[in-house]
Parts: sequence; C-alpha cells; structure tokens
Amino acid sequence: MKKRDGKEPLFEYDEELIGLGGRAFEAFAESSDERYLFMCNMETNISRWSRSIVEEFDLPGEYMHNAEKIWLERIHPDDRELYRKDLEAVFKGEKQNHDVTYRAKNKHGIYIVCTCKGYLLKGNGQGPDIFAGTIYNHGVIDDVDPVTNLYNVYKLMDNLRKCKAAGQPVNLLLVGISQFRRVNNTYGYICGNQILQKFGQKLRELIKGHGMAFRLNGAKFVLLTEVAGREDTQRLYEKASDIARNELYLEEVRVSLALCGGALSFRRIEMEETSVLTELEYALSISKQEGQGELMYFDDSLHGSARRKLEMIDAIVRSVLYKDFSGFYLMYQPQVQVDGTVIGAEALVRWKHEKWGVVPPIEFIPILENDRCFYELGLWILQTALESTRSIVEKHPDFKVSVNVSYRQLEHVDFKTDVTSIVRKMGFPPKNLILELTEHCNSVQQTILQENLDYLRAQGICIAADDFGTGHSSLALLRDLSFDSIKIDRKFIADIVVNPADQYILKSTIQCARDFGISVCVEGVEDVETLEMVDTYKPNTYQGFLFSRPIMLDQLKSLFEDQGSPRIVVEA
Repeated sequence: MKKRDGKEPLFEYDEELIGLGGRAFEAFAESSDERYLFMCNMETNISRWSRSIVEEFDLPGEYMHNAEKIWLERIHPDDRELYRKDLEAVFKGEKQNHDVTYRAKNKHGIYIVCTCKGYLLKGNGQGPDIFAGTIYNHGVIDDVDPVTNLYNVYKLMDNLRKCKAAGQPVNLLLVGISQFRRVNNTYGYICGNQILQKFGQKLRELIKGHGMAFRLNGAKFVLLTEVAGREDTQRLYEKASDIARNELYLEEVRVSLALCGGALSFRRIEMEETSVLTELEYALSISKQEGQGELMYFDDSLHGSARRKLEMIDAIVRSVLYKDFSGFYLMYQPQVQVDGTVIGAEALVRWKHEKWGVVPPIEFIPILENDRCFYELGLWILQTALESTRSIVEKHPDFKVSVNVSYRQLEHVDFKTDVTSIVRKMGFPPKNLILELTEHCNSVQQTILQENLDYLRAQGICIAADDFGTGHSSLALLRDLSFDSIKIDRKFIADIVVNPADQYILKSTIQCARDFGISVCVEGVEDVETLEMVDTYKPNTYQGFLFSRPIMLDQLKSLFEDQGSPRIVVEA
C-alpha cells in the first residue's frame, strides 16, 4: 500500500472490502478546508477521514481503526463525556443523529471549536451499517463560549445586526439560572461548569431546527428564534424550565434548578442591538426580583409607559455606546459632620432628554446596572467627578468625593487598572476618593472582589459599603472584606425615632464598625428629631435632605468660597 502525504498507513486495506472508497467520498472530502467528511464501517470499525482533517489534527492517516478512540484523545478533557454519551445514544438508537459541539486540539496544540454532525446509515442486509457525517472547524474564534461551546454574546450581536439590516422579525428568550452561586459553592466550579455545559447543550437541542442558542455572562442563555406568539414563547420557557428542574445530573445525582426569564419580540428591530440586550436583561431582572421566576414578555406593539421605557433605554444606550454621554450630568450631595461642616460629597448621575425632561434615577439606574454599557458610563462618572472637584480638593485637602461602583464594573477585568489610570490622569489625590460599593457587589466572586479592593486600597483609594444592612450587604462584609467606611441605608433611619428595633440595629452596627476601625456615614437624615436620635450613637458623618439635597457643581463650589471650613446651617 502506498504512503499518503508522507504518513505510513496503519494497516493494509481493500477499499472495496471495507466499503469506504469511491469517487463520491473524494469529491465531498475535498469540498472545504473547514468542513471535514468521515465515514465508518460499523462491522469492521475502520473509518475513512478527509485528508484535510488528518493534516490539521495530525491524525495517523486517512484510514484508521477505532478512530473514535483516536479522535477522543484530541478532544478537550472537559468535553469528552458529552461527546461519548452523545455517540452512545446514537448507536443505541436513542437518537437519530450525532450533533455536538466541543473543543479539539489541532497539530499546533491549540484547542479549537468543532461541531460534529453524524448519521447512522443502516445497511438493511445489503451491506454494513455506515456511520457518516461532517466535522465543522470553527477555528480559534471569539464568538464561541469556551465552557458551553455555544455561541456567545458577540455572535448574538452579529445575528441581531443582520436581522436589523434585513428587516427580519426576531424573537428572543433570555433565561437565567436562579441562585447559581449555590451550585458552585456546593459542588465546586468545575462541576458548575459541567452543569452549564449540559444545560446549554439541552437548550441547543431544544431550539434545533428553528433557532440558535447563545450563552451570555454567568448562568444566562439566550434563545433566538423566528417570531413566535406570546403563547409559543411561554411554552418554550416552560420546556427550558422543565429541563433545568428535571434533566440535569452530576454523575447519578440530579441537580434541580429554577429559572427566571425575559422575552422580547420584534417585527422589525428599530433600536441599537445593545439596547435590545439591555431591555432583555431588564425583563430578566423583573422576573427574578418581582415575578418569582414568571416569564416577563415585551414586544414592539407596546404603548404608553412600556413604549416610553423601551425608547428611553435605546436613547440612553446610544449616548453611552457612542461615548458622547449626551444628557448625562452629575449632581453632588454634601456629606457633613453633626455641626454641618462639609467634609465631602457624593457624585450622583442624572439624565435629561429633550423629549422626557429629567428622568428620575430610579427609572434608568436599575436598567443600566444590568447592562454591559454601564462599565463605560461608570468610568465617565468617575472621570467627570474627579475633574470637577479637583479644584475643591486643592483648596481643602480633607475634602473627599464619593463615587458609586456597581457589580458590573467590579466584574470587569480592567476595572482596577482603569480606575487608577483615571485617578493619575486627573491628577487627583487617591486618598480623597471614596468608591462606594452598591449592595449587589457582594454577588461578585469573592476572590475577584477581594483582589480589586486590596489593589485599590493599596493605591490609597478609600472603599465604602453603600446601602449597608440591605440586600447582600451585611455584617459578614465587615468580617470578610476590607472597608474604610460604611453607609447605613436610609431604611433604618426613616422610623428610627419611634422604632426601637431600628434603634438597636443602628446602635449595634455603629459599635461593630467602630470596633473594626471603620467609619460610619448615616444617610436619609431629613429632620432635626431624627438627627438628634441618630447622634446619640455617634456616627462619623451624615447625608440627607436636612443638610442639603443634591446640588449642581457650582452650588457645591460656592460652599467653599469663604475662608475656613464650609458649614451648612440647620434650622431647628
């Protein structure tokens, strides 16, 4: 037998005998450098593979015995079980075809993403059963998620752009696994990734033939389908929920999960693709926080306040996406000592639009915090705040400006370096900056959160826990993380004059923080009676309408025009 491309054949063979010869195979095998053909005689277990895949993956030859084992060695260890089980299901007659995406190591030792589609062709007594199919080489690309092997958000955005350009209708279903952190904490991250992979594969099978599946960040997945009615989308969500509850296993242990979901349907996309995802994430957040997992569904036939919100989201995202930040501006709420001496201010973002006027923060901040574009807006807020208050710090070296930081920012790989870069660029003293972590920041992986905080504090930047006592923010934070200060949430202040429970909580929290060497700011102080009650526990600073509502920059600067320390006089 002759050599092929310098490779010694594994065995002598007779093409007629093994039934894998013929000009048809040659024609199809050479049809693409990215799509490879294979055929296997199930009686002899001898396979024939395209010459191009033999070269790309350094296989022993075009003809191989027990090729399944040889190919399995090239598949990423984390993907082998999925590959093996899918093949077994086909050979047992449980599935009609083999269709699975995995990573395989090429001749350069690099894992690339492949999709294998195979079919079992029965001989029916006229010849051997043949297992034949194709392997598509996606290459080393940025649009495939390495954990689940589903397409990622970049591929989703590309598909939305194409649908928008073609004027095609689309239906999007975003599902998120609730409390997935518990899976990671219980079984570990490796097993957690296996669950995500299995769930992603089942979603891919669920949508096969009439849509595509994508993985976003964390435990969130998007199903993109042709336009369907609300009832069809609801049924699809229920099927996905049933998979999460009943069909996911680690070894023999069933892992039952709950989903939350948001859906959008467009007859024609008329907004930015990023805005589409923002609205989708917003719908998911409502399902998670208010709907107890019920599917939140929106479409482009909405009217009234719902239509306004959709248009508003698109306008906000456009201003951030194009980095002109049109309509955004900052206001500042002074932070004072009990005698009214101003020692700092919190920078608060606001947004104004020619159509809707000044939009209350409660209408757009929760939406933006769920969107990737919030990272860019957060950097703009930081830079604007430092640039605007630098002149105050130069005259009053003890003045500190506080800037809120969301979990979206902390999750970003460049966050700590971007912050320090802006501080240096603005020539702002690090010790005069306080980064206030909002309540959801504790949902960030603990090691990432601690690494960021340690790095920033090492640069001299102060770290505070905002909204302390609510949501994820608790006394455990004082034990686990390094903070310079905490801000007691206004919920504990509103009724403190008449509510003994709030009095005990405030007293113990302030004492605990003092024992840790952490300063305390109390926000939401709106009347003298509340101030007198709170002051019995001796927090360090106050913030609230009693002293000042949020004010514009020129008003803040006017407080520092006179010599000496600025004071806000409170009338009894």
